[in-house]
Amino acid sequence: MMFKNLKLSTKITLGFVIILIISSVIGIFTIFNMNKVTDLAITLNDEYMEEVSSGSNSAYYSQRLAYEMRGFALSGDYTYFNRAKNELKELKIYIEELNTLSEKYESLKILRENLKSVDELISEYEILMQETNNTFEGIDRIRDTSLKASDEFLNNAMLYLESQNKATEEDIKNLESPEVLKSRLLKVTWINNIIDASNEMRIASIKAQLTKDAQELRKVTNRFSDMYKIIEEIKKETNRQENITQLNKIDTSLKAYEVQTLELANLYENLSKIKTNREKIIDSLLKEITDVNNAGIRSAKDIANNTVETLNTSTGTTLIGLIISIIIGIILAVTIILSITKPVKRIVELLNHSSQELASASEELSAASQQLAEGSAEQAASLEETSSTLEESSSMVAQNNENTKQAAILSEKANESSLDGFSQMKNMMNAMVKLKDSSDEISKIIKVIDEIAFQTNILALNAAVEAARAGEAGQGFAVVAEEVRNLAQRSAKAARDTSEMIEKNIKLSEEGVMTSEKVKESLESITDQSKKVKELMDEIAAASQEQSQGIMQINKAISQMDQVTQQIASNAEESASSSEELSSQAVSMEEVVIDLVKLVYGSSEYKGNEIKNKSNYKNISKPKNNNINKKKNISEDKKNKTEIVNPEKIIPLDDDTGDF
Repeated sequence: MMFKNLKLSTKITLGFVIILIISSVIGIFTIFNMNKVTDLAITLNDEYMEEVSSGSNSAYYSQRLAYEMRGFALSGDYTYFNRAKNELKELKIYIEELNTLSEKYESLKILRENLKSVDELISEYEILMQETNNTFEGIDRIRDTSLKASDEFLNNAMLYLESQNKATEEDIKNLESPEVLKSRLLKVTWINNIIDASNEMRIASIKAQLTKDAQELRKVTNRFSDMYKIIEEIKKETNRQENITQLNKIDTSLKAYEVQTLELANLYENLSKIKTNREKIIDSLLKEITDVNNAGIRSAKDIANNTVETLNTSTGTTLIGLIISIIIGIILAVTIILSITKPVKRIVELLNHSSQELASASEELSAASQQLAEGSAEQAASLEETSSTLEESSSMVAQNNENTKQAAILSEKANESSLDGFSQMKNMMNAMVKLKDSSDEISKIIKVIDEIAFQTNILALNAAVEAARAGEAGQGFAVVAEEVRNLAQRSAKAARDTSEMIEKNIKLSEEGVMTSEKVKESLESITDQSKKVKELMDEIAAASQEQSQGIMQINKAISQMDQVTQQIASNAEESASSSEELSSQAVSMEEVVIDLVKLVYGSSEYKGNEIKNKSNYKNISKPKNNNINKKKNISEDKKNKTEIVNPEKIIPLDDDTGDF
């Protein structure tokens, strides 16, 4: 009951607020879980993935370090050792990254514990690397010393062998006793055995060095005692001091060779021990680093599992919240709709019934008003047409009157112009007569000039004849006479040309005089016609003035009738307009009711009524449109009649101006 008493806006607002609260709770829970997932992802990326990455790189460079040191231990090539130092440097960089991570994040406890032993193992391995390098430097140094001792021993043995061979040759030459030769041969045999044993020892030593086998070198050193015994036996058979000195040198160099070989064997044994220690340390180092990687991977898996669990929880909670919000939304929607539609349906039914009755009444009132308006409009239209026709006739009569006045004025001006032209033509004829007389006088003068030129020519001929008779004395006079003759001929030619031109001018003057006579006659005729036209125009103007006054009186009477009819039509139109306005309001109300019906019941239930109502509305609005169309037709008829009226048909002027 309390919900029914609420306002419509309050009901709708309450429904939306409840839905928004549920959506907000779901959204806040989802955001909380997403933030948790984000924190886990950041931890996974910044801590454990960095731990695994740096640990993997550390394991890689540890293996590279062991590989390079193994190559150095097997070959003694310092290229491997230099590369091993670079690998150790890279390993320390990644171990330092792991140390930084362990200090930065408290959660990396296993990493911190393992890094303590890792740092110690790297320090020990670095010491063993340096010991390996020092051992190889000692081996290189002792190898050179051993080779020198071996060479010195062989040189001394070869010198002793050469001396014994020479002594043997001398004994043979001197035919020494067999005992002496036998002793000499025994010495040679023993020294050769020593040389052979030395070569075998040298080869065995080289093999042992190549294989880095200290035990093989130990076996080589065991043969030195046999060689010492042979030297002692040789010394027993030697009597000469020179040979004894040589044997002492052999003995000394052999002892030096033995010492270097023993030291070399010790170094190789030490190298083997260092190799064993290196391998143990590198294995321990790889184990520690592997433990670090495994710990990081386990932690990453745990975080991934937590992330999946959190996302699943968030998804389930969101789904449950959506289902609850949908159920609550449906309940609220049904409740709100029922609480709104029931009262609205009752109101709609009442409005629909009232609007139909109002539309029917307004339709009848509109029809009656339209009939009255149509009759008044037709009567007003007829009066307007009559008044318009009279106004047009009056305007045309006034226009004709004005045109007649203008024509009279123009005719009078034309008469004055023709008189003035006639006067000017007389003056022109007098001037042309004078021009003709002047041309005759000039022609006479030209004839006199021509005669003078002819006489001058004759005199020049006579002068030329007299000059010819005079001979040389008259040559100058003959030249002058010739020039005078030429001038006389040119004067005669110019006089003839001028005479011809003057004759042409005389002819043209005569023709101009004749033409002027004709123009004079035409101007006289025009003057007479202008007088007649002026008289006719005066008569037409008087008649038009009288006609215009009569039409103006008729037009006043028609105008008064038209005003009365227009007032009646206007009142009828206002009445029709009021009824149409009432009908329009009914139509608007009907449309509002229809929209409300469609809102409450839907379009399908009231579709038939809607079409029927709209057709009625169209019928109601038709008279207004017809009235407007009639008004437009009346005004268009006025315009058409105004355009059709021709003043010349009312007052034709063709017969009056035919003579003009």
